[in-house]
Amino acid sequence: MIQDLQKRKLYRILEKTSVAVLSLWAAAYCFYVTRAQGTVFAALTGVLFFCVLYWLSSHYLDGRLLIRLKHRKILRVGIVVFALAWIILGLNSSSISLWKLFLLGEQPTALWGSGRAIRSDEWAIWTPMVFSQNALGYPSLNTSINAANVDPTLIAIGGLPARNLAAVFKPFYWGFLIFGVETGYSMMSLFRFSGLLIVSYLCALQYTKGSRPLSVTAACLITLSPYVQWWYSQSICEVLLFPQMIVLCWITALKEKMPWQQILWGIAAAWSYGCFIMIVYPAWQIPAAYLLLAVLVLIVIRHRKEINIGFTVRILAPLSLTLILLFFIFRGSWDTLMSVKNSVYPGQRLYTGGNRPQNLFTGLFSLIFPFRFEIEGTNACELSDFLSFAPAGIILAVTRRITTKEKDPLAAILIGFIAVFSLLSFVRLPAWLTQATLLSQCTRPAFIIGLCDLLLLIRTLAHGDSARFSLRTGLLLALACAALSTGVMYLTIYPPKVYLLLLIPAAVWAFWLIFSGISRKLTAVTFCLLAVIGGLFVNPVQKGFSDIRKLPTVSLVQSAGLDPETAVIAVEADWPVPNSLLLAGYKVLDSTQPYADPDRWAAIDPDRKWMNVYNRLCNYSLTVSDETDLQLPKKGEVNVQKLLLTIEDLKKLEVNTLLTQEEYPELQLIADDDIWKLYDLE
Repeated sequence: MIQDLQKRKLYRILEKTSVAVLSLWAAAYCFYVTRAQGTVFAALTGVLFFCVLYWLSSHYLDGRLLIRLKHRKILRVGIVVFALAWIILGLNSSSISLWKLFLLGEQPTALWGSGRAIRSDEWAIWTPMVFSQNALGYPSLNTSINAANVDPTLIAIGGLPARNLAAVFKPFYWGFLIFGVETGYSMMSLFRFSGLLIVSYLCALQYTKGSRPLSVTAACLITLSPYVQWWYSQSICEVLLFPQMIVLCWITALKEKMPWQQILWGIAAAWSYGCFIMIVYPAWQIPAAYLLLAVLVLIVIRHRKEINIGFTVRILAPLSLTLILLFFIFRGSWDTLMSVKNSVYPGQRLYTGGNRPQNLFTGLFSLIFPFRFEIEGTNACELSDFLSFAPAGIILAVTRRITTKEKDPLAAILIGFIAVFSLLSFVRLPAWLTQATLLSQCTRPAFIIGLCDLLLLIRTLAHGDSARFSLRTGLLLALACAALSTGVMYLTIYPPKVYLLLLIPAAVWAFWLIFSGISRKLTAVTFCLLAVIGGLFVNPVQKGFSDIRKLPTVSLVQSAGLDPETAVIAVEADWPVPNSLLLAGYKVLDSTQPYADPDRWAAIDPDRKWMNVYNRLCNYSLTVSDETDLQLPKKGEVNVQKLLLTIEDLKKLEVNTLLTQEEYPELQLIADDDIWKLYDLE
């Protein structure tokens, strides 16, 4: 009796200590990312963050975190108030404040955290293009980007908000079309996060046998995963959200008895299909589509007795309308599709695998990225991964299959996907095979491997008989998995060894909880706290875009009274400076080219000798020169094509205005300031 009490007391101390350490780790990150707002503010925020996390975790572990019925109403009201406040205040997760650093030399500021320079595809490309759309009234053809007729439907990744048929399948862009750019951006940031969190929780209830703690854990590990948060400015949320919605629609329709209810869920599923297809990023979509198809086939097999002709018609008939709409959408964008297909990049990209082994072991290392990580030739976005704790899920699933003899088709599917895409990561496959299976477009295999590892782990933990290891065996397995996940990672990407002091204890602790099965509650709390550490501090929170409208390039052009309808501007500067004028809706020749347009460049390259430079999605850096020359970046350089064009070249490309820092006495000066000069070329 006394020994049991002592063990229980020791366990409680260990439990509280682990929660305190993880909460302190999160609080330290909180202090680090908010230090730009002032040391005092950062310290108070860090202390408050620690107290909240520790209080919530301790009360849950003690069984005291119970929400009574009357408190649930207050909680719902609080969530609604928070959402309204977020939208009304115009809060968003953009890193667009980095423009101040580029053009003003001022340190970018935010209410929470700071902008991420590495997310240049958001703040330097996608967001300026959205501003351009907003200035033009969200047209179906944008005449500002590249000073050409650009179709916003298929711009990577996820397209741009536009008043066209494709908007039906882009719900996160509806706020832009109704309320404008600031409120639209705020709504998109909020609803992407909350939508993925809620749908992931509801879907997890299906594969965790209704376990709420594990479902909450799965939702946190998916939504707050480093992979999702570092790619949050792209359409990664939609790639994960809509397939889960389709699965939920099918499962719910099978539970409904009334035909009209099944039709409604069929309509919801059909709309979700359209939303998923209109993401138009094969690297994520193809593996996700394969997994979705496998899960739907499994659902059909399991419920084959309940699925009759009537149900099949009701669940699939609405899909015909989606297919009709998609037909008209892609028919209207057919020229764009052909331009992309015939381009050097991404059209001729052929992935055969064999060059991504390091991505299989960066899940735990992703915990470091919100703080700092620099490595030559790559970045935090490329190395980020899900906190999947691989290979724990495979070990548990295989052990459970051997000991219980119970078949788990879903676990088998997940293991199969892990095996196939791990092979693709390690081994270069024949080109014909990857093309025939569409794997030639799956350039990010770590995405589906990490996701399947995570789902497999949560799925196996949901079985009460999944943990069959003693405390000693669990510790040995934990040490082995920690050594594998950190050791291989260090052998492949060579990060600073000092980070081992944080990662190895966290890895051993997490793996030991998994294998020992000592406490499902403590495991859930640990996973959620690690998800907070790895994902919550990645993206900033800022208010509105008022500062961005005062950039010197924009102010100078506006002060000259140039008409956005007639002015065609070339900006002699390194990328991304030309994109800054898109923020005011001006036509910019050398802004980022979202897809190939070789016919346009034929005006200065009739022999097509520079096709490899401009026949692609690319960024430009313009220099006015005495001779024409278009150059690809050298290996290891930033992906920016160099344009050396003469004044006559610019005129052939219908440019009538030049923004530069250089002096050209032969040109008519329109306006200037301390740095920039604006010349008339006509």
